[in-house]
Amino acid sequence: MKRMTIALTLLICSMAFANEEAPPSSEVPAVTSTSSTKVISTTTTVTSGVPVKPKRAAKVKKTQTTNGYEFKFEVLLDGKPASQPLVHVKAGQPASFEIDQPNGDKTAIELTAKDDTMDGKPGILIDLIMANVSKNGSKLVFATPKLMVFDDSEEAEISISAQRPGQADIKIKVIAARKSL
Repeated sequence: MKRMTIALTLLICSMAFANEEAPPSSEVPAVTSTSSTKVISTTTTVTSGVPVKPKRAAKVKKTQTTNGYEFKFEVLLDGKPASQPLVHVKAGQPASFEIDQPNGDKTAIELTAKDDTMDGKPGILIDLIMANVSKNGSKLVFATPKLMVFDDSEEAEISISAQRPGQADIKIKVIAARKSL
């Protein structure tokens, strides 16, 4: 708005200079010339409205992320596909799933994972706790294997023989990937 006022003052003063002598400088502070020549301003810019301020970059709200993992399991019972669970788990936190056995019992698999190294090579260490869950709900842990996956998208596998009559041999294949959860 100030630029517009100054520009109009210059325009009025330039019209006055064409017909009369220049007014004293105290009356029109925007004009410093006292000569009677016609003043035409080539640098005056008239903007309508408020001057545009440069936009600031939007502030990005930081969200808290936790290291975690995505596991694509393939569980085989006696060599036949039984289940393909996809498990997301935060580092150090437990996750679990169950598989139905041919005899009506279930096999519960609980896992925790964390970044670790083996022989100086970094990878994802997966601790498994495998338990039989009988029809009455009682649990009996029969294996606690550990798997180390060295690269994202690398497959690791483990085989466990049947623990009871009527149960199947279990083969677990897993592909692990790091994720922010």
